[in-house]
Amino acid sequence: MAKYGYLICEYCGEQGFLGSVNSNNPLAVWGHHIDGERNNTDLSNCYIVHHECHGIITDNNIEVEQEDFQGQTQ
Repeated sequence: MAKYGYLICEYCGEQGFLGSVNSNNPLAVWGHHIDGERNNTDLSNCYIVHHECHGIITDNNIEVEQEDFQGQTQ
């Protein structure tokens, strides 16, 4: 996740920083559970996104896969 010392949002491709679920900062980055199951913590089920991008994904029921990252724009 932090290949170059910072995190990259897999949805928009922009830099972010490690956040938490309680962070309201739109640049905070955490994991979105691809299958929707919060208890499934397997790395293949984790899609790293900004707080703001996570909202876009969940509010619009966007299906994401790690292999399909192409730097989506908002």
